[in-house]
Amino acid sequence: MSWSELRARLGVMVGLVTAVTLSACGGGMMTDNDASMMTGATCAETDCYGSCDDSSGTAICTCSDGWTGADCNTCGVGWTGAACDTCATGWTYGTSGRCDTCAEGYSGSACDVCATGWTKGATNLCDTCAPGYAGAACDTCAPRYTTGATGLCDTCAAGYAGETCGSCALGYRQTAIIGECAPGLPDTNDFALWLDADSYTGDFSGGVYTDTWGTFYVTQWNDLVAGEYFANDDESNATRPRIEYLGGRLAIVFDGNDKLTYATPYTTLQTATGYTLFVVGYSSVAEEACFFEASSTDENLGANPETYRFGMRLKRFANGAVYYGHRELDGSATTDSATTASGVALTTRAQILRAYKTSDPSLGVWVDGGAEATESTPFEGAFGAAFDVLSVGHCTYGGGLELTGAIHEVIIVKGDVTPERTAEIEAYLAGKWGL
Repeated sequence: MSWSELRARLGVMVGLVTAVTLSACGGGMMTDNDASMMTGATCAETDCYGSCDDSSGTAICTCSDGWTGADCNTCGVGWTGAACDTCATGWTYGTSGRCDTCAEGYSGSACDVCATGWTKGATNLCDTCAPGYAGAACDTCAPRYTTGATGLCDTCAAGYAGETCGSCALGYRQTAIIGECAPGLPDTNDFALWLDADSYTGDFSGGVYTDTWGTFYVTQWNDLVAGEYFANDDESNATRPRIEYLGGRLAIVFDGNDKLTYATPYTTLQTATGYTLFVVGYSSVAEEACFFEASSTDENLGANPETYRFGMRLKRFANGAVYYGHRELDGSATTDSATTASGVALTTRAQILRAYKTSDPSLGVWVDGGAEATESTPFEGAFGAAFDVLSVGHCTYGGGLELTGAIHEVIIVKGDVTPERTAEIEAYLAGKWGL
């Protein structure tokens, strides 16, 4: 029998270490597998929350769920509690049944930061919707907010302004509902004319009106300032424009043969030395067309007293250029001054056309910010005469120039209009008509 066999069976005191070779060591004892007469810590000497194996000469712990560390005696990431059996703040049970998933409202590798849409509330937990967010999961934009360039709900929706988007933006006003803003102007006292596609009188033909059945002909387009109206008495409807929905918004649609004229002589601008004309509309075909004209047949206008003389005209050329002309009607002679914004493409999308005369004096025409033309004019005074004819959708002076296109709104503001007031009106028009 060899020495090793004898030692294994009887047990021998060698030096100061006693090695007992049994099929299983008792508590506090370990197998000396490498015959070195030295052993490490035993399972009995550890606080292992899991399964322990010291058969290799070293106690090796395999941690239960919730525990970590060499001895499995500290809570693992995502766990807390005396028994490390509860999900820590920011964590929740995942598909594995372990606390290995960020809880709602949290994100990050350690689930220790508030997720997009969430912020810390009164309890210092990520349990409150961040500004701009709403919903049970704080995953939708709150009222008055919309997604910005980053894709986050960090931008004020159309019509709202301020750090918390709680104020009405330029061109908008507070409605009867608290916190709601709608396109509107707080002050219209300087308006000399106001036509809105929502304010018309029509002659319906063709049954119950929808977007496609029948036709609604416009007999009157009402001036919201003076209580007067533009009209067409053609009972055959052959030259009356139509009311239609374009892009979900009402529009007065002209087909190249339609016209509306003011019912009474127009005197509001007779003494005006400055004014601004705003038109929301478009001309859809490559031909000369007129949006708006004020003209007169005053007998004292010079050599051709029976000829219509325009005082102001906004039209579009076949190449898309927008023209604005202003003529003084001083009772004895007429002199023209005009300016043209070129490089403006034809479009079937409504644009804001702005033409103005100031008392400086100067003229200007502006199209959606993309093209502007200005020039000086020698006229410092007013038109000097009343307008017998105010026309929408066509021009009378110099031949008929009917519009093929649509008009949503027309506003004339009397006086020298400040840049701030101009911006307010244009913001209102853009918001209302989705420009």
